Formats: sequence, structure tokens, C-alpha cells
Amino acid sequence: MWRDMHEQHELLDDGDLESFHRSFLPNSTLDSGEPRLVYSYRHVLSGFAARLTLGELETIKSKPGFLYAQCDRSYQLATTYTPKYLSLTTYNAWGSTMMGQGLIIGVLDIGINPRHPSFNDTNMPPKPSPTKWKGSCYAGFPCNNKIIGAKAFNGGSHSSPEDTDGHGTHVAGIIASNFVKDANVLGMAKGDPASGMAPMAHLSIYKVCFPKVGCVEANTYAAVDHAIKDGVDIISMSITGFHNDTFYQDSISRASITSIQHGIIPVSIAGNDDPETGTLNHSAPWVLTVGASTTDRIIASTVELGDGRTFLGESAYQPNHWNSTKKWGLEYLGTNGDVKASYCLPSELAKFNLTGKIVICQIGITTDEKRGKAAYLAGAEGMIIINKPSQGHTTYSPAHVLPASNIDHPARLEILDYFYNNQPNAFASIHFNGPQFGFTPCPAVTSFSSRGPSRMNGGIIKPDVLAPGVNILAAWPKDVGPNPNPLATHTFNFDSGTSMAAPHVAGIVALVRSKHLEWTPAEILSAIVATSNDSWTDVGDLIADDNSYITAEIYATGAGHVNPIRAMDPGLGFGLTLNDYI
Repeated sequence: MWRDMHEQHELLDDGDLESFHRSFLPNSTLDSGEPRLVYSYRHVLSGFAARLTLGELETIKSKPGFLYAQCDRSYQLATTYTPKYLSLTTYNAWGSTMMGQGLIIGVLDIGINPRHPSFNDTNMPPKPSPTKWKGSCYAGFPCNNKIIGAKAFNGGSHSSPEDTDGHGTHVAGIIASNFVKDANVLGMAKGDPASGMAPMAHLSIYKVCFPKVGCVEANTYAAVDHAIKDGVDIISMSITGFHNDTFYQDSISRASITSIQHGIIPVSIAGNDDPETGTLNHSAPWVLTVGASTTDRIIASTVELGDGRTFLGESAYQPNHWNSTKKWGLEYLGTNGDVKASYCLPSELAKFNLTGKIVICQIGITTDEKRGKAAYLAGAEGMIIINKPSQGHTTYSPAHVLPASNIDHPARLEILDYFYNNQPNAFASIHFNGPQFGFTPCPAVTSFSSRGPSRMNGGIIKPDVLAPGVNILAAWPKDVGPNPNPLATHTFNFDSGTSMAAPHVAGIVALVRSKHLEWTPAEILSAIVATSNDSWTDVGDLIADDNSYITAEIYATGAGHVNPIRAMDPGLGFGLTLNDYI
């Protein structure tokens, strides 16, 4: 619930403000003993979150000062190579910005694994002085000069900001991981030391997402409220929204407009709703909304059919012991219209004997790990993971537990056609080729990246920019692959999504801000957008859509692909005030 933002609540101290919010409630506790007041907001908006029935809410609506109420909702969570790919490793970018030194980036996500080497504080400066930094860490949580703040917001209860999922650790690593040598996923993509976009920036972690319940809006508001009070410079939010929301209904947009009033730049995601128009999340003009693009690297895994045709796919698990010359029987379980079996769901695979087979599985519904374990128990030797039509040419490099290859939709059509015409004598093998570079068109808009226009204002071109979002290598809190070590801490993984693209831009924003401390959030957003690339070649070939390889529409690309080097010195910037936005 919210009252008018312009009222004089700033004159009250925290205790008086909380008492004022309690005055709207019928009593202090529920019959169960739980407190009614969940959060009392000061900075992010003027209002509070409370546990109320609809009848109690109707009574509150009649009280003087009531403005608006909204039911709480839950959103969802939507590297060795990309710093080099984006030219950050040149003196121009990192040298002139001190790698983001002194900047504080707030990360709203599902927590972090603080013991991962990506978050060591070697060569890190001390945390900023108390006049700048007012944040803190959860009791007993191992913070340092890299992670200088860590809290969890779980409906007012006390929770640890530890990440056991992976998403939050991965996102934080993309933004500001320190340098880590020999980073790889099951031996793949080992090369230059891994780092984030702004490796000398500080991180403050705000855990707002939890397994089963997702990312509840009240938690998001509370986290941004604290981030403003703590003194962060940038807020990264790889959290989905609802594309039918008005700007005031979208918690990311609503919290962000307050953050820019405090000089904080908000960065969020376009969403992962495939290439349909009008599916974009967070379309408010004051949010730096990021779509996902491909890079020119793949972790190559090639499928060879019994008739000699080959199809290039991807997989991070490429075991040395695999016999790539052997042809295995090919099996697809969706031949009789059995949709569940076509996805290789564990409950379905348990019904089949797949001994000595490579099984074809549709992507989605379950995880690659669960699908692979079930296929192994059914006797399968390997898997071919096939894209759906909407996923086009975008392929992924999961840390499979079986030899496998993820292939695109055009290849899916040929492989299934071969299977149908040759069963029961259809055969296939898988060849592993490791990391390969130079694939084009690149960058291209990924098939999953949500497209505009904004359903609330079609005149707003969104997303703002694209950034790498496919097969991004970054920190992971647990081991991956066929034989995971439960005690492992030095683990990396590939992950894909606009959730990976947005933190690239959040880190780049830190670099730009580090070089231009006097710039406003609007001026920095302008620099990022105005200097992006709308073509992928020097001769002006426009960015392609990875769904079809045709030229992508502007509501898929926004202004184009982020260009950190040009953003440092854009030549011309545009400043906006709050009144310009509203």
C-alpha cells in the first residue's frame, strides 16, 4: 500500500514512520501471531506492505491519506570470453575507468555464494567510507572488500543471503567478478582469466527471490528501499515482470523511478518470452532494459546421422572416453503424439528401455540434469536435444550428465525426418569439437529475448540495448556435470537468458560512471543507448534475428548492441529530469 510520495514522511524517524503505517492496520498481529506489518518503506516509495484480508483492505481505503493498494505478486528469475568480446580488456576501457573501482553495485536476485573465488578481494580497495556506504552484512555472512553488503528480504523474516540455486551467483559474477585463472566448465572455455565487466567494483547483495515462491514484489520494494539507504550506485535486477502491467503496477519500474531520484541507475531485463511481439518486461523509459544477443563462440558438439549428414550443436560435457566413431541406435519417444515422452520427462523415460540408444528429446519443461539422469537410468548412451520452432537457431551449452548435443530447429526437422524414414534402422553418433569461434551472424538477437513494443506506450522503443546472453560462463555455487562434487567451491557454469545480458550492462554502466562521476542516471543511460551498434559488420549489415537469420526489427534490438568503448566518450548526451519522464 502507498500514500502520496510528496507527503512529509521524511520528517519522521524510522520508528515514527513505522508507527504511522501501523495506524492504518486493524491490529498489530494476525490470529496466528504473525505481525501484520511486513515492511515499512521510506525511500523506494511512501507506503508499506501488510497482511490483510480484502474486507480489512476495504476499511483502510476509507481512511484519510489512502491512495492505492495492490495485491502482492511473485515474479521469476528470468565470464572468460565476453570481456574480450566487448573489447573491455583494452587499455581504453578498463584502464581509463579503473575497472569500476569505488562503485557499488546492488544485485537483487537469489543471493550469492560468498566463498566462490570470483568474489575474493585480492587487490580490491577497502569499502567506501561511512559517509558513502551505510550498508551491512547478514550476521555471520563472510563479506569482504568485494562483497560489502548482503541481506535477504523474505516477508520480514530473517533469512541468509546464501545462494543455493546458482542464478544470483552467476549474475553477480558477470557484473563484477574478480580475476580467476583457469575458469572453465568441465574443461570447456578455459582461456583468459575469468572476470566480470567491472572487476574492481564492490557488490551489495539483496536476496529477494526464494525457491518455490519466486521474487515477491514486497521483497523487491524492501530491497530497493535498503539499497537507496545503503548508498549503492547501480541496481541490477534480473527479474521478470508482467508485460501487461502499467508502469505503476510493475514493481521494478516503480522502484526504479525512485532510485533515479537518488542518482542510482536501474538496469533490468527484457524477459525470456520468445520472439513474440509485445512480450517485453519493464518498459518504463527510466529503466535501462536489456535484451540478449549471441556471441561468435559455440561449444561445438556435432551430430552425425547414419546417412552421413552432420549437424552442428553444442554441449559443455565432452568426455574424452566417448567413442565418437560408433553409431548408436536412434530413438524418439514422441512418435505416437506422446508429448510428455517427447520431452524425455523422467516419469516417462522410466517406462522405456533405451539401452544402446541415443535418444532425441525436445528442449524444455524439465532440466537437462534431470532429463539426463533419467535417460542414463533407462540405459541411454547419449541425447540429442532439439529446439522448438520458436527457438530457431539459438542453441545452448549445458553441463549435461550424458554425451549430448543441443541442436537448432532447422536441424531438428532433418533429424526427425531421418528417424521417421529409417526406423528401426536409424543411427547416429556425436562428435565433440570444443570451443569454436567466428560464427556469424553475430551478434544476433537470441530467439528467447522478449520483444517490444511496450504495451503501455508503443512509442517507447524497447529494449534499450542488447548484450551477450547465451552460454555465458560465470561463477556457480555447486558442481555440475555427471559426477558433481558436493564440496566443490571453484565451479563455473554456462547459463543463458536476458538475466545474463542485463548484468553485462550493469557492469558497463559502472565503468561509464567511474569515468564520469558527474553524470546523471539519464545521461549515462543516454551514453549507453546512443553509442550502441545497430549492425554486425563494418559494411553495415544490420543485426539479425537468431530465430530466422533475417534482419531483426527495432523492437527486438532497441538501439543496438552495447558498445562499452564508445559509451565512455559518447560525444553527446541527453539529460532528463523526473518531470520529463512523468
